[in-house]
Amino acid sequence: MMDVEQLRQLVARELAIPADAVTEWASFRDDLGADSLDLVELTMSIEEAYDVAVTEDEALGCARFGDALRLVREKCRARPRVAA
Repeated sequence: MMDVEQLRQLVARELAIPADAVTEWASFRDDLGADSLDLVELTMSIEEAYDVAVTEDEALGCARFGDALRLVREKCRARPRVAA
């Protein structure tokens, strides 16, 4: 299950910023100060943390935290479920 606060903390940690700065409408570049390398590293961290694959086009479509949140939710819902 995808947890908003977990993703917020991951973004804050990766970008070395306070978690309360990571709001749904925060732009990764303009508001959170991420550069291209930060965004690549953030994408890799998200892939690892949520066991999902994010294409370059999908990553480029995530200008704001809310975009990334929706993408991760969608990817997590689409993931095959493992029987317990």
